[in-house]
Formats: sequence, C-alpha cells, structure tokens
Amino acid sequence: MKDSIHIIGGTGKMGTWLAKYLKSYGISVTTSGRVLQNEHIQSANIIFVSVPISKSFEVITNISKIASKNATIVDLSSVMHGAIQAFSKISQKGVSLHFLFGPDTKDLRNQAIVVSDKNSKDIKPFISLFEKDGARIIEMSGSEHDLHMATVQNLTHFVNLAFFNTVSASNNTELSTPTYLAQLSAVNKVLSQDAALLSEIQAQNPRGKIIIESFLKYASSLLETIQSEDTNKITKKVLSIQKDFKNKREKVAGYTPSNVSSISSGSKVAYLGPELTYSYTAAKETKSKNLLPATSIATVFSLVENGSAEYGVVPAQNTIEGAVRETFDLLSMGDAKTIGALY
Repeated sequence: MKDSIHIIGGTGKMGTWLAKYLKSYGISVTTSGRVLQNEHIQSANIIFVSVPISKSFEVITNISKIASKNATIVDLSSVMHGAIQAFSKISQKGVSLHFLFGPDTKDLRNQAIVVSDKNSKDIKPFISLFEKDGARIIEMSGSEHDLHMATVQNLTHFVNLAFFNTVSASNNTELSTPTYLAQLSAVNKVLSQDAALLSEIQAQNPRGKIIIESFLKYASSLLETIQSEDTNKITKKVLSIQKDFKNKREKVAGYTPSNVSSISSGSKVAYLGPELTYSYTAAKETKSKNLLPATSIATVFSLVENGSAEYGVVPAQNTIEGAVRETFDLLSMGDAKTIGALY
C-alpha cells in the first residue's frame, strides 16, 4: 500500500487506534491533532477524519481547500449526516466509515464496520485488511446508516440512561434477577462510554429524536394498558408483543437467537473447569474438540479476550446463588459478546 495516509484527529482515541492498526501492517501514517499539519494533508492520497461528530462538516470542508483534488477523504463519525452534507460540497471523493466498536478493541473478529462505498478503489485495500482480520463489513448509504443507528445507539442509550435514573431512585441494593442484572450490564456498557460522545450522538443524529418519540408513544400505550389493572387485557398485550417478536426477531439488526452451532470442531473453547462441571457439560454440547479448562470465570474471559480461545462457556445462573454476578460484571466491563445459550 503505497498511498500517503494522514489521520486528522490521530491523537484522539479512535484515531490513535487506527494509526496503530495500520502501522502494525507496516503502513506509514502521519497524524494531526488540534493543529492541522497542512504539508501532510496536501501530500496525502487518503485522509481519515476522526473528530467529534459536531465538527465533522467543518473539518471536512476546511481540509478540502488544502488537500489534493485527487485525494479521498474518509470520515469516521458515528453519525454520517454531517459528512454527507460536506461531501456534497467538495471536489474530493468522500467515503464514510463507522467502526462499531471502541478504541480498546484488540481483536477485529466478528466486529462490525459500516462503509458507505466499499468498492471505492482507495478504500478497498483497508476493507481487505479489516476482512482479513475477521471484521464484518456492512455496506450502506449514510442516510440508511443513520436511520439504523437511531435505534441501535440513540434509542439504546436513551432507554438505559432513563432506566438507571429510575433504578437509582429506588434504592434497591439487595434483590435481583438474571434479567435485571443483564439490564444493569447494558447500563454499565452505556455509562462507561465518553459522555461527550453520548451527547453528540443524541444531538447530531436527526433520526434519533423521531425513534425516541416513537418509543415513548409505545411506552405510553403499554403503561395505559397496565394502569387498567385488567390482567386479561395486559396478558393479551404481552402475548401480542411476544408474537411480534417471534415473527420479526430475525430482522432485528444484530439479533442472533444462537450462534453456538457455528462453533467448529477446531475452535478453541474455554470453560469454567474442571471436567464434569456444569460448564464442562455445556461446552461439550458444542462441536469443539479443543476444550480448555479454566480455574475461574475471569480466566475464561481473559483467554477469549487475549486470543488464546475463540469462545468461552461461563455460568449465567446457578442453583446456589441464582444469577452469577461475576459473569455479568465481566460482560459489562470488556469487549466479549454473548452468542447464545447452552443448557
């Protein structure tokens, strides 16, 4: 890859991640922080823009006046609205990329990356690198991306922020269920993110407000049913939602009932050992012939996160303590994702 590459915002978290990733392949990269390095921008064939969402339009517009007319400008924002507007006003080729993971990610396997034009000749070599490392490349237009992210990000963040505000006011510190702990795990994931980024996602995606208003309408309808105190009426409502979920869950982005069947015989699967434990019995239900016992739940997570194992099997609940808090805590703190359940 002989192109000259420059990253604006290369000293920020995501820009630093991208620079480190490209350099690991021996690719020469220059970066700019708050002070733009005009000489590098002028000579670059490919310019990545990793700046706050609200600055995307302004930065792209300004660097287009400095960059070569033959350069390709690649925006890395979580919301593509500003970049779309900027690209329509500049002479350079514009492409949007969204990494659906954070800067602490060390392994691209099964991580999703959205690109507005994966066949662009300048961006194609990078897409090939991401795919080589196991990333899932999803191509869609910027407006389509923002519509999806209004649900995936704006609504999810909104619900979890409101959920925690409600929970914190209840002062409940003793009682829990697996579902409640799973929800708290999701809350922790959201609240562990940068507050400025969470705020910008809400402010800059015009589709987000529409989706949240729709959610509030459905929530209001559900509350009205509950306030009737009519068990039959409430049951009918719940059954209707369950039926709708069953019919549409395959179409819900990112929903996978279980990917356990995709584990191959050669996959390394870590489990909470030793043999004959419940986790061992569950791990045996996979096709894997390469099971790795671990002495603790934390060790299972560690083996998966450092690449020593491709998958891990840990308990979510047991007959002694009910929900296994350590499992939910580790899920909320790291990059590991659940792919299914074994019983």
